[in-house]
Amino acid sequence: MILASLALLPRPAQAAVPVDHRGLAPNHSSELPGAGYLLTDPYQGGSRAYWAGAYRTVAGQRSYCIDDYYDYPDPRYGYRTAEAASWPGRPGSNLGAQGHVAQQIAWIVNRYGNSASPATDAEVSMSINLLMGSAPFNRSYNGYFKPQLNAIDHRIVPAIDQMISESDRWAGPYRTEVRMGPAPGLGGTGEFTVLVRSARGFSVPWSTVTLRTSAGLELAGHSPMSTGHTGVLTV
Repeated sequence: MILASLALLPRPAQAAVPVDHRGLAPNHSSELPGAGYLLTDPYQGGSRAYWAGAYRTVAGQRSYCIDDYYDYPDPRYGYRTAEAASWPGRPGSNLGAQGHVAQQIAWIVNRYGNSASPATDAEVSMSINLLMGSAPFNRSYNGYFKPQLNAIDHRIVPAIDQMISESDRWAGPYRTEVRMGPAPGLGGTGEFTVLVRSARGFSVPWSTVTLRTSAGLELAGHSPMSTGHTGVLTV
């Protein structure tokens, strides 16, 4: 995730969709071909272009920019991977991300960030920047990006809203909840259930659970197991 910033520019009274016959393909080596769309944005200085999609910044990985209107996240800048639970904003660009919002962004990138669809990559880019609380980005999104995305595919904007809603429901940090059934007699069989809860308290479906038994117990089934579509694993 790359950080950058922007000087605020005055907004026209009515922002119409520019008709400049610009192609949708990347216009910079850091933009991954087939992993998004090049959008027109008059606020972007001389380039008037904004890449809504994934970038090539760290070798072997794709990245998404979370700081608007500063510079291309060029691989030559030497970005490194790092675990981060929060990160500060850059003055004039965005508010940064802490707490639940940071978890939402991490969930979206992990869930959808390696898609083979340029539409999905654009949705990831748009949704995480909306979550960053950037006034400059919101201005361009409402005035220029949404109309262009609707023209490309009318399903993109609703999918962005859905990503943000899903991330609110399913983002971590997660906790595991175990409920024991009645204790079995000697040599008998008992049951217990395992739930993986999201930060909002929802049972997370299709979570992988690894189980280890203690001496004298035998597991009926093969570990790891999944919580399945219900989000509840009964063993």
